[in-house]
Amino acid sequence: MQREKEFIANASHELKTPLAGILGHVNLIRRHGDKHPELIAKSLRYIDQEAQRMSQLINELLILEVHQTKKLTEINLSQVVLAEVKSLQGAYHQKIITDLDPELSYRITTGDFQSLVHNLLENAAKYSPPDSTINVQLTADDHQIILSVADQGQGIARENREKVFERFYREDESHSNKVAGSGIGLAIVKMIIEKYHGKITIRDNEPSGTIFTVYLPK
Repeated sequence: MQREKEFIANASHELKTPLAGILGHVNLIRRHGDKHPELIAKSLRYIDQEAQRMSQLINELLILEVHQTKKLTEINLSQVVLAEVKSLQGAYHQKIITDLDPELSYRITTGDFQSLVHNLLENAAKYSPPDSTINVQLTADDHQIILSVADQGQGIARENREKVFERFYREDESHSNKVAGSGIGLAIVKMIIEKYHGKITIRDNEPSGTIFTVYLPK
């Protein structure tokens, strides 16, 4: 119950903040738009940006709260990983290096695996220096599929490694406030992994950073 109360409070805060900004800029246009038309374009850009942020947050909340059963299909995992890597390389400045088994397939919905990979890669990129490297490895043994994402970021304290999967949790609030995002990505990752009876581990990367490793049972 306490976790649900915290979730509601955090979700309300995350939605109220951009909404207040949008309303503020709407009032600014109403009061000064006629005499200062240059304000309109600036305010519209802000409104568009915040509206998109709210839309993303709402979609992620729906992913967390609405559990739909979709048809599972056998998909090539490396193709999905490569597509997500390509899409993120345009948005971030890290170098992403892949080591993927091209023949690996798994029975999963494409959307679930896309969300899993996307959120892990985006999390690594957000908390890593722009000129650093992110390594993505996809392998398998006799029992499971293994996906790992290793970054060269600030790392995660051992005592906080379970907490990072909680909705809206951020380890370093002073730093995280400067990082774009809803704070829900890793909660979605954990939910998807549990859906397929897998597990995820966190360990230190050397000399700095974090390695997230996902295990999905065959």
